[in-house]
Amino acid sequence: MTVKRSEYLPGVYIYARLQRKRESEESETAMRARARGRRGDTRGQRKERHMNLKREMARRGVELAPVAKAIRYEYPGFDIYLLSKVCNENRYGVRLLARARELACAAIGVPGRPDRRRLPCRVYCRLSRTQYARLQTAQRDQGYATMQDALADIIDAWLLAHGDTQEEARA
Repeated sequence: MTVKRSEYLPGVYIYARLQRKRESEESETAMRARARGRRGDTRGQRKERHMNLKREMARRGVELAPVAKAIRYEYPGFDIYLLSKVCNENRYGVRLLARARELACAAIGVPGRPDRRRLPCRVYCRLSRTQYARLQTAQRDQGYATMQDALADIIDAWLLAHGDTQEEARA
């Protein structure tokens, strides 16, 4: 099939115009970033919140395939192509779920963050709005600083009332 010159040129023109627009936007962004750098302003700069998988894999000499295989154990549709996109998250906008990140860290050999809470176990329930308001009022009236302190005392009293002989030392 032959393409007529008149049909071809508009597409080239539009592409060139979009390319110039993109370049001008990039140059404006770069100028703003340089100005922020001189002022010491960090607005708009993204802080790294998660471990960089690509950097850790390169540092430890781990390839994509074993990491993808470890994640595929729980997420069957995961493959090395998806892991490649995760490693370049700024380009593709793909991130791992928390559990998948844990699996990847274990496969790479990066130790996970330990749970340093003094009280690591959580107990919770749902209340109606009226029950919740009554509970908050009772907490304030009894002089508890936090709801956690009040509920811990309620649970300790309930356990003692129901024959629990093993009392845990609380700080």
